[in-house]
Amino acid sequence: MIENLLVGNAWFALGIGVLSYAAGYCLAFYEAYLYHTGAKNHFELGGLYELTPGFQHVADVREITSVKFFGTLLFLSLAIWVLHWFLIHESDLAEVFVFVMGGLLLRVAAASMQHLRNIVLFRYGQKVGHLQGRVQYSKRLVHTLSFVDLYSFAVLYFLMFSMSESWFFLGGALICLISGLQRSHWTTAYT
Repeated sequence: MIENLLVGNAWFALGIGVLSYAAGYCLAFYEAYLYHTGAKNHFELGGLYELTPGFQHVADVREITSVKFFGTLLFLSLAIWVLHWFLIHESDLAEVFVFVMGGLLLRVAAASMQHLRNIVLFRYGQKVGHLQGRVQYSKRLVHTLSFVDLYSFAVLYFLMFSMSESWFFLGGALICLISGLQRSHWTTAYT
């Protein structure tokens, strides 16, 4: 069903792409806010908070109106529009567009699940009596937990692809696998 909506309506593809990215960014921002306003008293995350290097500064200074964020939204909008026009209208490669959108949307979904889990943990950390003491994570552990999550989502999306044969899920599986591999390589830098 989502494949038909993505292929049949460029505005839907553009809207869901931009909204999902913006929602993921807002979740990440709220997670960073909770960390810096109390959770950091219980958790030390190896000197880094945001795992995406380009957005580490945004997480550190907690400015939601980042020029980098709006630039990324603009680039994402243009990329979705151009890909929709080229792959569907000019090249008759709708499956490739669905694959790309699956990669985008399902990678954001995986990241959003990580953010939601941390939001719940950090909110409990702010309530008296729920957390005591302090846990110190190494950079290696932070990246390891992230790539294990990404590999898990890659497996889940691949299973969904094998049942549905939807290129949407194959795109999500591949991008989560690639992101997981990238994070696992970052992990080796902290040995």
